[in-house]
Amino acid sequence: MAHWGSFHTAGRRLEYGDSYVIVDQSYVQFHRPRIEDGQRPPIVFVHGGGLSGAAWETTPDGRDGWGPRAADAGWPVYIIDSVDTGRAGRAPDSQRAGPVEWKTARQMWERYRIGPAAGWVSKTAFAGGQFPIEHFDALVGAHVARRRTNDMVEAAAIVDAITTIGTCHVIAHSHGAALMPTVLTQVGSLVHRIVLIEPLPLSADTALVAGRTLLLWGDHTEGHPLWSPMIPIYRSSGATDLCLPDLGVVGNSHLPMCDRNSDTVMELILDWLAD
Repeated sequence: MAHWGSFHTAGRRLEYGDSYVIVDQSYVQFHRPRIEDGQRPPIVFVHGGGLSGAAWETTPDGRDGWGPRAADAGWPVYIIDSVDTGRAGRAPDSQRAGPVEWKTARQMWERYRIGPAAGWVSKTAFAGGQFPIEHFDALVGAHVARRRTNDMVEAAAIVDAITTIGTCHVIAHSHGAALMPTVLTQVGSLVHRIVLIEPLPLSADTALVAGRTLLLWGDHTEGHPLWSPMIPIYRSSGATDLCLPDLGVVGNSHLPMCDRNSDTVMELILDWLAD
């Protein structure tokens, strides 16, 4: 049985009322095998924008997510809930700039490539799509509010988490993956290998250490107004590129950790980390 627990990063004290509160902290849940393989660094999971660490724990159709799968395979696992997200706690709204954003079901359908835009009303997914469409509302219900102005405090909290954890691998998704170049400028010596799942660039700076970075892409990106122009930017970094359709693994959405073939994709990632 794995040893499990959690901690919060330090954050900072903020004067509030006649006392103070703690803000800018992340929540980190960990699962460590009772008998650890000293050759395996822990895997740190970083979720995407509008999601929480729950995205790594259980799939929308109720199967074990990538976090439990990695732990069952003998890897120590750390799952982050980012600043103001999930169990990380939330700063007073007066302390944050920018509006709060809620992603709608229709936005998820199109941006996450569950199905074509024209198929939204009838809920007609892509032919051969791997997302469990009958559980789409489980995905919608798992989403959380976010601010796009929190990037720097989110990156700082990831840095704090990795500093506490020590040498590790990182698997990061979408917006969380886009934060990794910033994170690596501060704790790059602690991160052995990085897996970026369909990263969403925040700037033109995608400086990566090519020999230790894996880029993973799903299906139906060609011609997509958001994803089609982004992929060449990241591929120009020289990192290892893993396009699932090129391997015959077809139908994946922007959320391969949620798709029906999530175990297959996870095996590919774990094989690369162990290589």
